[in-house]
Amino acid sequence: MVTYFARHFGPDSAALKDHYCEGADIGEISFDELQEKMHRELGIDKDEMSEELKAIARPDLEMISLVKDLRTRHRVYLLSNCIRGLLERYFTGTDFFECFDKTYRSYELGLIKPGEEIYRYVRDDIGGNPSQILFFDDNPRNLPGAEKAGIEAILFTGQEDMLEQLHRRNIF
Repeated sequence: MVTYFARHFGPDSAALKDHYCEGADIGEISFDELQEKMHRELGIDKDEMSEELKAIARPDLEMISLVKDLRTRHRVYLLSNCIRGLLERYFTGTDFFECFDKTYRSYELGLIKPGEEIYRYVRDDIGGNPSQILFFDDNPRNLPGAEKAGIEAILFTGQEDMLEQLHRRNIF
């Protein structure tokens, strides 16, 4: 959704995205209800929005392969602000779900990034030393909450940079 809002409302659209998506991200409203609200208030065509989101969320098979390989050596988790059913809508039929030891979805937890509470929850649930946890996210706004929870947070800018970050730490 971050990419969708940036495309349509500019690079400073994070607050607008949060305003519209927070209820869906924490499970209070469905994707259909979110689309209806955005259609009514912003004039967004629901079918065009669905098609564009599908294109944005197109599975990156090379990245899936990389993460599956990483998982053979380390535990890998997914922490996502996501709307109920959206991951299944876009990634069913791929190996996406095989990439992770466990997934943490905002709507299931009732917590969302960038709030520090969601990172503490995941950190405590997976156990281990927080200094041994790396968190990658493509949204810079999500990094400080993880760091406050004692987790090293790295801005994800692409697969090559992620590999470099992992190599630099002798992880991969």
